[in-house]
Amino acid sequence: MKQATTRQEPLHEAQTPPEQPAPGAGDLAAEARGGPRSPIRTLRILDIVAESHEGIGLGQLSQRLDIPKTSLFNMLRPLVTAGYLLQIDNAYILGPETLRLSFRASRNSAFLRVMRPTLELCASRLGETVAFVMLEEAQARTEYMDVVEANRPIRYVVRPGEVRPLYCTAAGLAILAWQPTHQVQQYLRSIERRKMTPSTEIDSDAILARLQEIRRTGTSVTLGEYNEEICGIAAPVFCRPNVAFGAITAGAPIARALASKDAYVRLVKEAAESISMELVRPHSRVEPKER
Repeated sequence: MKQATTRQEPLHEAQTPPEQPAPGAGDLAAEARGGPRSPIRTLRILDIVAESHEGIGLGQLSQRLDIPKTSLFNMLRPLVTAGYLLQIDNAYILGPETLRLSFRASRNSAFLRVMRPTLELCASRLGETVAFVMLEEAQARTEYMDVVEANRPIRYVVRPGEVRPLYCTAAGLAILAWQPTHQVQQYLRSIERRKMTPSTEIDSDAILARLQEIRRTGTSVTLGEYNEEICGIAAPVFCRPNVAFGAITAGAPIARALASKDAYVRLVKEAAESISMELVRPHSRVEPKER
């Protein structure tokens, strides 16, 4: 399947291009000058390093965070000493302590334990590619976090780490429908809504009306709006009541999806609800069930 190109678009009015300071990064400079070091700021450093598969240099990291190199180096040094970062060939990569922390989180997270089996079960029922997508709020886009690819010669192909815009994808619309109204309006005012295909809806009033319908039905369906050949079906995943941070989405050739649209919508919605229950009611154990 051919893939359309994606541009990064901000969710909020204040735009944050990829190589510009991250939101709140100005506070990092104050911390480096002697203020209290917030754990959230340290996590932001780790997050940016994690984005770069080949490592990131001090200069580039300084630009991303808008912190002088000397101040930033003083913040990075204890992370290297403690093993949360490694410095190799003038580049920083995640260290063994960060990797160990991620493995522990994966092993002990009921959400992660239920997410992959739920995706696999949904994909096997549909016979289509199914993915878990998360909102990347700072860049106002979605990112594919986990994908179970269909075992068919003709199928939708997407890889973890790929990103998509919000306004013209099933998962993006499913998440956007549950964001605060003022944020949605700011997002629509501040982005360039490009027609990815002839079917892409770019009128802001039409998009807002569509979001209302998605809230009513609990699902989002797109027909050739990001990729001309693909039908997308998505349902939001909630971390708290009415707070969507991700979505379960299925992609399939349009003709095949339309032939079984009701079943596709039902199964995707069931998968999203199963994962949401794990987050909204953390003490209840949810396992995917065969029907």
